[in-house]
Amino acid sequence: MRVYDAVSQAGIDVEDWHNISSNRTPAQNPKYCYRWAFEGARRVLLCLWHSDLSFTESSVEYHGNARGEQRVNGERSNEQRDPSLKQRFKKWASSAYQMDGQLRRYS
Repeated sequence: MRVYDAVSQAGIDVEDWHNISSNRTPAQNPKYCYRWAFEGARRVLLCLWHSDLSFTESSVEYHGNARGEQRVNGERSNEQRDPSLKQRFKKWASSAYQMDGQLRRYS
């Protein structure tokens, strides 16, 4: 499932995803498709790595660290000379920052 589809099916508005000037589809909108957290319609959707989760009979626990991911990826970005890798790490740091904000706001 694409991120766009998951966000839409969660009932979060994806109308702004369609504001894209290139020949990409709304699901490929780089302003949104690389994010790890979304909110809207009194809901939050988080994209989490399965390896950061543990499952019990009654709950799911998240063991990831969005702030740590932001720091590590920011440092990686600063160390890169390759522009495409630098941009990728910056995007991951930004996504981690957004997720951390959602986690702090709703936890």
